[in-house]
Amino acid sequence: MATYTALQVIDLARFLIDRDGTEDGGTNAQLLPVLSSKYFTLRARLVEVAPDLYTALQTFTIAAGSTTWTITPTDFAKPLKVERLESGTYYPMNVAPRLTAESTPGWRLRGTVIEVFPTADAPGNFRLTYAQKPSAAITTTSDNLTLPEGMQLVLAYELAAIMMARLDEDPRLERQAAIDEWNLLVPTLVDQYGATPQQVAQIY
Repeated sequence: MATYTALQVIDLARFLIDRDGTEDGGTNAQLLPVLSSKYFTLRARLVEVAPDLYTALQTFTIAAGSTTWTITPTDFAKPLKVERLESGTYYPMNVAPRLTAESTPGWRLRGTVIEVFPTADAPGNFRLTYAQKPSAAITTTSDNLTLPEGMQLVLAYELAAIMMARLDEDPRLERQAAIDEWNLLVPTLVDQYGATPQQVAQIY
């Protein structure tokens, strides 16, 4: 993993379309919202192919008389697993089936609320492993973007395509370059982070 500033990615995009040192295709202020949106999308795609790239843990307690806990981290994207603490050890819990959640032991996600079943067993200590999203939008050129090495080029090519369109030039070359770079890097990420895979629970 590496950290890049927003300005580094914008400058790389300008270099890729031979507009280095100019504001052709948009000023920094105009490009920042686009870069932020593309960054959020790229992070979401990366979480789908290699969830362990961006993960965090959150312990929580459900008090007696309650069955739910509201997820508090601002960087929460989606749950990967929920574990229950028993005798000093965390044990994974199953995702309760949607149609029989109230009668099947396990947990479910309702919006940003984790609900534990059955009701009588809900109180206790738990741990949530979740995939992260950026906690805030990219709004200044000094803001940091955390990406696997090489993925900054995918982001820069996507931004370069937007810049080419603003210049009334054909952006297809840059769009294809972004796809090619993605396809080149993803197998490596899957191999690297697939060595210790997470079980991703799809919540409907």
